[in-house]
Amino acid sequence: MIRSKFKNAQPGRRWRTLLGGLMVAIPICLAGWSGAQDVENEAPSAPRPGHLIRVPLPITSEVASSIEQTLQQLLDESDNVVRNEDRLTVVLEFDTANNKTGRGSQLGSCLELARTMTSNEMNRLRTVAYIPPAMGAKFLDDFEVEEPGSDLMGHAVLVALAANELVVASEASIGQATVDEEKVTNLVREVYREIALRRLTLPAPVVNSMVDANAELFRVNTDNGILYVDGKQLADLESRGQAIETTTLATAGQLARLQGDELDRYGLTRINAENRKDLALALNLQQASLENDPSIGKGWQAVEIRISNNTDQELVDWTIRAIDKQLSEKTANLFVLRVDSEVSDVDACLRLARHLASMDSSEVRTVAFVEGYAKGGAGVIAVTCDHLLMKRESTLGGLFEPPLEDPFRADALEVVDSIARQRSKDTAVAMAMIDPKIDVLRYRQVQTGRVSLLTSDQHDELPMPQDWVLLGTLNTLEGIPAVTAEQLGIARRVINDFDQLKTFYQLQEDPKSIEPTTTDRWVKRVATWLASPFITPWLLFGAVFFISTEMSAPGIGVPGFLGSLCLLLFFWSQHLDGNADWLEMLLFVIGAIFILIELMILPGFGVFGLGGILMVLVSLVLASQTFVIPVNSDEYRHLAYSSLTLVGACAGFGVAMFTLRNVLPHAPILKQVMLQPPKTESLGFEVDSDPESVVHWKHLEGRTGETVTPLVPAGKAKINGRLFDVISDGQLIDKGMKVLVVEVTGNRILVQVAGKAV
Repeated sequence: MIRSKFKNAQPGRRWRTLLGGLMVAIPICLAGWSGAQDVENEAPSAPRPGHLIRVPLPITSEVASSIEQTLQQLLDESDNVVRNEDRLTVVLEFDTANNKTGRGSQLGSCLELARTMTSNEMNRLRTVAYIPPAMGAKFLDDFEVEEPGSDLMGHAVLVALAANELVVASEASIGQATVDEEKVTNLVREVYREIALRRLTLPAPVVNSMVDANAELFRVNTDNGILYVDGKQLADLESRGQAIETTTLATAGQLARLQGDELDRYGLTRINAENRKDLALALNLQQASLENDPSIGKGWQAVEIRISNNTDQELVDWTIRAIDKQLSEKTANLFVLRVDSEVSDVDACLRLARHLASMDSSEVRTVAFVEGYAKGGAGVIAVTCDHLLMKRESTLGGLFEPPLEDPFRADALEVVDSIARQRSKDTAVAMAMIDPKIDVLRYRQVQTGRVSLLTSDQHDELPMPQDWVLLGTLNTLEGIPAVTAEQLGIARRVINDFDQLKTFYQLQEDPKSIEPTTTDRWVKRVATWLASPFITPWLLFGAVFFISTEMSAPGIGVPGFLGSLCLLLFFWSQHLDGNADWLEMLLFVIGAIFILIELMILPGFGVFGLGGILMVLVSLVLASQTFVIPVNSDEYRHLAYSSLTLVGACAGFGVAMFTLRNVLPHAPILKQVMLQPPKTESLGFEVDSDPESVVHWKHLEGRTGETVTPLVPAGKAKINGRLFDVISDGQLIDKGMKVLVVEVTGNRILVQVAGKAV
């Protein structure tokens, strides 16, 4: 909400104010123009070293103590500098990944750390609090990306305010400092006021609005400049006629929280950085100084992975499992990917790139070494690794066959863009690996001399695109030579061979190579064959056929074993093929339980039966594909193959019913798997074997008999001297119990315990 008030009284004063403003503004504008020319012509100074400290959230006494020790160590190692610009820059990056916000941070620990950071001794360091964008992007399926939020709240805000400078990414936010407090006391207000006045990272009224929900916050344009005030101060300014324009930033009743783009727009922060690379450029720091170093304390544990023309879904599945095993066993912290590929599977490479991007950079470093070509998906892997090293004669990107077509191309570009942003890499270069026809343009910012590689759309979306000068176009159709990639900052270094890579990372031995063994390849091939659309329906056919046969007789026999084996092979093969996961298996198990509840416990056939059948059918379809709802032609075509699983299941049930009734009872060998009624000689009564007698069973209503087998709820009972198949009303009845026939419908005989009220 913006309110403007222009004072119409004293017109002479207005003219004098305008004239005075022009007198001041003209020299400033001229000086600014001259300064801009100087900056444009002046070569930027060499980047200086810095230091990165990750701040885990929430901040506890252990976290605060560890950060204080690190700061003290940096103080001990730093020189007694005289100029502020010569101070060591220490970036405190708040770990807001995975929706961590700082809530639950301890006020005492945060205050102790904040006072340490604002002490006179700490003035020898330049501290920067950085709230990064959300880095934990979630890939919901093959081409759907969900971005979590990145907010700093709770008393962790106090530590950020204690830094010399605050940097907040555009979509990140800071505020709601006392969200964990039931009641904000004067002591808490004074604590925040003390730190705010010591550093002046944010104006005191801004900080107060984050602490006190009853405080208002206004941005007021006055004759003397921009002021940030509360409601009382605003009323005073208005009463004296000094408020020219007023913007409401926070109203009473809720704690203030400001996003990075708001802080930048209102001039509350000087720098807006979306990643560490941008932050290093803005602070004129060496980019390597803001990288995590997983080798500290334990050295490099290197593992080698090869990306070649043979890289396909099968190999990527195995590679991902091997990587996860290395991480779980903590036997690797450096993954070296040796890339030489022109025609690798793009979809498979994107899956591997996504997996590599999801790993914690503080625990693992990924290095791509391009030995020959890195085209298509292999190029995406190369440019999104933490480090990219290239052999002198190698090439990055370029046209590849077959080219991607829409809609897969558009979906793939969206995923590549998300991976590149997550890894703080040039998104334009990464997307050019998938679509070399994309124009990658080189721009230089006039004020800072910073050079960036952007598409025309990305340039137009910049906050001030007019400040960027076009330098030229990067040719990606024929690929980017290694030397050019190094000059543009895409590659970290050009080397001659793998031995130089080992020297660069101080590796004493060759990295351990992880690749599938002969047994692994055979197992995967068998699983792929079983998961093919020609074999899968037969597995389900066999599963339904044998299980239906088994359920016609009590006990676990050969049909039950074979049916269970078919189901096991189905889900095992689909899991190794990358389709079935715990959700599909859970749906199937719960659906089967619901069906058994309907058959064994509840009479009739209702919600549990229908719901169970639906869950089983859905699980079988989902287990045969990697998506939930098809969105492109490839997925619709795959859905048709997945539907064959249902055809196989239904066919198995139909054939089982036909076989049970017409074939098995007369087959010399197969009839052994059928449950046969007890011999009449051992029972002492006649078994009704007349197939037409079912039409005469109505006369059994009201008769009593005795169960020969347990009724669960189906079984056999002796009624009127004969043996009949009967079913109870849902009650489990033991063998030898007296039962009463209460209803006969066709060949269905419903009984209940004799003496029970009807």
